[in-house]
Amino acid sequence: MQSPATGPDSARSWQFAVRNVDTDPWDRLDVAALIGMMQEAATFDALKLELGYEQLDPLNLRWLVSRISLRLDADFRWREEVTIRTWCHHITHLYFDREFRFERSDGTVAGVANSAWFLAEQDSHRPRRPDTLGDLEALGYTSGPWEPVIEAEKLRFRLARPDAGEAVLRYRPGLSDQDRNGHVNHTRYAAWSIDALWARLGSGRRTPIGWQRFDINFLAEVGLYDEVLLFAEPGTGGSLPLRVVGRLADGREAFRARFS
Repeated sequence: MQSPATGPDSARSWQFAVRNVDTDPWDRLDVAALIGMMQEAATFDALKLELGYEQLDPLNLRWLVSRISLRLDADFRWREEVTIRTWCHHITHLYFDREFRFERSDGTVAGVANSAWFLAEQDSHRPRRPDTLGDLEALGYTSGPWEPVIEAEKLRFRLARPDAGEAVLRYRPGLSDQDRNGHVNHTRYAAWSIDALWARLGSGRRTPIGWQRFDINFLAEVGLYDEVLLFAEPGTGGSLPLRVVGRLADGREAFRARFS
């Protein structure tokens, strides 16, 4: 295994083109597409660190994400190039803290993100301790004090338990929503969140809703054909911040998200 980068200046970077399919009706990069790019950059970086799927698959291990927080100062547009720098050197209990910085082609910083990932058994998805991978401290990982670019926020709000008829949207994911971990990929939760935002606040609008902060916590896995009900609660005056909860049919929360 290799020693990790400790900040954006020493981090590896990858470039992604903003395709038409990645954008909303106003040619802006969609949050789910951006999180998909983050997932790819994290995958590539983990492989460079010799902690990627090529190393974990034989050990029957997987990386799963618990939460993501991102802050954008400006939108990326169709046909632009996004440079994503990512690094992961800090461990908080079970979680590997992976940070990101988003840059334009001229090097201008457009935003940052943080995320919390954990090791899990391939079949049961039961969490495993970081030291399952060996002596990470000797390689340069730390669990001591640190200064993240932003906190990966734990969303502690709860919406009132509404009747299922009050859901703003309902989804029943199919095979195209699943990933190699056998559950709905976390980018779909982000896509459902933006759909809930628009369903709750976008009626009659002809202009985009200008959020700059997005936080999402993944609380329960969604499987093939599981019904997910989306509930959304706006801030004072029917505007941002907007809080979104996705619930499974049995009442469990699958995720919480917030736009502000």
